[in-house]
Amino acid sequence: MAKKKQFVTAAAAFAVAASAVAPAITADAAMKTVRLSSDYVRVGDLDATLDKTYNGGEIYWYKSSVDLNKLGVFQTAKGFVKGQGIRVEKRVRVLNHAQEIKPTSEFVFEQGVPVSGIRVQPVLFADGNEYLKPLSVAGFNTDKVGEFEGTLTYANRAYGVVTKTVKYKVVKSEVEISNVSSSVDQATEVLSVTADVKNLKDGEKVELVVYPGKDMSATPIKEEAMVKDGKLTVSKKLPAGMHSFQLVSGDVKTEVMNFTIEAPMVKEVKAINGKDHVVEFNKAVDEITAENKANYEISVNNAAALLAADYTVTVDEKDPTKVHITLADGSALSNGAYVSVKVKKAILDKNLKPLADDYTKTFTFVDNSAATIEKVEVDGNDLKVTFNDYISAVGLVKVNGAVKAATAASPYSKELVISGGATGLANGAYTVQIANVEDIANVNGVGSTNLTTFTSGNFTISDVTVAPMVSKVEKVDEDTFKITFNKGVTAPTVTTKKNGLSLDTTVNATADAKVWEVDVADNGGVLLYNAGETSVNLALNISAFKATSDNVVGDAVNQSVTLSKDTAGPVVETRFNEIVDIDAGATVDEVFNIKFNEEIQNVVPANIILTDKDGIRRAVTNATIVNDANSNATILQVKSTAIQSSTAPTTGSILAGTYTLSLGAGTVEDMAGNDLSSTTVSFTKATGTTTDFAVTATAAGNVITLPFGTPMTNSAIDLSNYKLDNKALPAGTIAYFDGSKEDVTIELPAGSIARSQDAVLTVSSNVVSEAGAKLDTASRNQVISGLLDNVKPTLVSAKKLTSTTVEVTFSENLDTFTDGSTFQDDYIVKVNGVNFTVSAVADGTASDNKVVLSVPAYNVDQTLTVTMADSNITIADAEGNTAVAKTSVTATK
Repeated sequence: MAKKKQFVTAAAAFAVAASAVAPAITADAAMKTVRLSSDYVRVGDLDATLDKTYNGGEIYWYKSSVDLNKLGVFQTAKGFVKGQGIRVEKRVRVLNHAQEIKPTSEFVFEQGVPVSGIRVQPVLFADGNEYLKPLSVAGFNTDKVGEFEGTLTYANRAYGVVTKTVKYKVVKSEVEISNVSSSVDQATEVLSVTADVKNLKDGEKVELVVYPGKDMSATPIKEEAMVKDGKLTVSKKLPAGMHSFQLVSGDVKTEVMNFTIEAPMVKEVKAINGKDHVVEFNKAVDEITAENKANYEISVNNAAALLAADYTVTVDEKDPTKVHITLADGSALSNGAYVSVKVKKAILDKNLKPLADDYTKTFTFVDNSAATIEKVEVDGNDLKVTFNDYISAVGLVKVNGAVKAATAASPYSKELVISGGATGLANGAYTVQIANVEDIANVNGVGSTNLTTFTSGNFTISDVTVAPMVSKVEKVDEDTFKITFNKGVTAPTVTTKKNGLSLDTTVNATADAKVWEVDVADNGGVLLYNAGETSVNLALNISAFKATSDNVVGDAVNQSVTLSKDTAGPVVETRFNEIVDIDAGATVDEVFNIKFNEEIQNVVPANIILTDKDGIRRAVTNATIVNDANSNATILQVKSTAIQSSTAPTTGSILAGTYTLSLGAGTVEDMAGNDLSSTTVSFTKATGTTTDFAVTATAAGNVITLPFGTPMTNSAIDLSNYKLDNKALPAGTIAYFDGSKEDVTIELPAGSIARSQDAVLTVSSNVVSEAGAKLDTASRNQVISGLLDNVKPTLVSAKKLTSTTVEVTFSENLDTFTDGSTFQDDYIVKVNGVNFTVSAVADGTASDNKVVLSVPAYNVDQTLTVTMADSNITIADAEGNTAVAKTSVTATK
């Protein structure tokens, strides 16, 4: 700013000098142009600088000839004298001046609060710079809420005057939050909250405050909300449980609202028909555990649970919250069957969290709905009718009114084939009628039969003999691809070439004649993969295939497929490792099961190092590869007799403890020859029961003991899992495993037990054993005796009884005591700062918490103090807690 002041001063001096000289007016007779004397444009006012008249005539100036933003140079203003035909020119130099007030933000004020903070604002000058300048303001008032206008004015003798009209808002002082609504997406475990927000000012925020377990004394979970145009939105992923929340902005808080994040659980199990069942979960499930048949138990009519071969389990591809259980033909339900389906908590959701608990549904199967036709279609020479249920009997079939022979694919099929004869059905329009259809709910004659007549309606056959064709070709693995046809075909001939050179191929049938797998192998000097190749593109010719339904031959087709080499070694699926009994008989023979993500081969047992919980290396006596019945993966079973108990109830069980198996590089390899990388796998063998168990707590002094009788998790020494008389354990309490993980000791700190009496110990349901068992209900709240007062008595006051006695009062009753030097030494009595020896100590007469001290005669008007000794105090309460040392009181009369 100093530089600007110097510039203005110099300009002013120049102006004074110029004005002292007579105007240099010249006339050019030819051009009739008059040049007037030069001057400066001050405060941006060009009109004030330009002459108004010349030679008695009014001057009209062309103002566009002067740029008011162009500073520091002379410019020529041009005009003419009206009615005289004379041109005029004047050289002017524009000085810096104010142009516009530019507030930095919107003005928002609180109702009833005086306007402040707006009197200094940026002002734009002609030199292009903005400078903070003091302003005068008018029209600002905060009496009413609303939107108004006010004016800002900058005025300076050297730089001019500029005024700006601005809008401002007046809002209520307090934030308003209304119309709060919430929703919970149980699949993602996210709470979403919306609300309307008013009066939120710059710098203020609204937070979502969640109280886990609806405990408002616990540490809350917070998430800042987004507020835009008066609308609030906020979302937060939260753990399972019953919680509460409120929206908070400073001191403004909404009402507390409750909500629940569900743990993974089964919502429903229902039968669709005699074979198909659906298990519906509240969250998308993990496919591997959900399709593990060991996680289900199904029984019919109170018989033994169905064998794994009696049903299949698949996760719905479109809706992973649903699992389909399909009973085998021989296990299909009849009407009236009593069914029990148990779904085990070992099933995980997509976040790998287990179900909250096992779920069992028992029901009586009843199917009173008749089967219905879903579609009728041409199948070779025949017609195929598809029903919505499995059918067991069909009475009468007519096509265009004529009776036709029809056969169900099986007693447990949804398809009925209507013969079209040797030549099939001709092109044309058809009506199919079917009567007396019985579904499998009545296959054993239980209940009434489902007899109904169906009419399919009209449909047209335009081409009975459709030739088969290739639908798609796709990779299976690094040396296999599959060909899918639009209908079942005979074995195709497939030639495979790489860079024009043939490779050996083998065509394999699958269960579905529409799909054929082709294995590709090296051929002489032609390698499927050369060194360094990770993918290859193969040219295919597919020919000599015909439809199995009508022998129509398909046209040969050229296709291509890209195979990629498997370069990744197998990976351990650690979450599925388990200790299992591989002996089907009564004798237990437990092994470690290590599951891999793909098929493995060529195990090297010498590469496996087994270490037990004590750090001792144990010999591996056997390592075997077995197939996993519930997936396409392979399991490595590792056995070590050194860690198996010979004295356990069943010989061969693995001893309790934690084990580490180090699998060295190359312990196994996948089918492509890729080695396993070095991997460490841990197992824990727990003891005890997984059913509810009891514990009886005892107490002695300040110590509580809990003999659980089974190894416990660290939840048993988590102080937050215990309450005493419905209060949290006092600060300073410690809990620890005493000698083993079956016994827990809780030590309460000194000064925490106010009196000796029975107390209620509450144990949380979160306390669980290593085997996953919980305490029974009776153990959750139990009365314990034996806790003893451990609060020290404290000297609280003293009173002058006579000129030779003083009565002192303690915070609680004291134990019986007698006179003697032992007790006399507990007290220090001073009169006006001089020690007075205590000669006797006796029980007080008013209460058991009072003691009378005898001292030499003293003046009762003098100051007398009583102080407890520094240490070795013998006076105590009934539980032996000695009085607090060094406390001091002044006696009163």
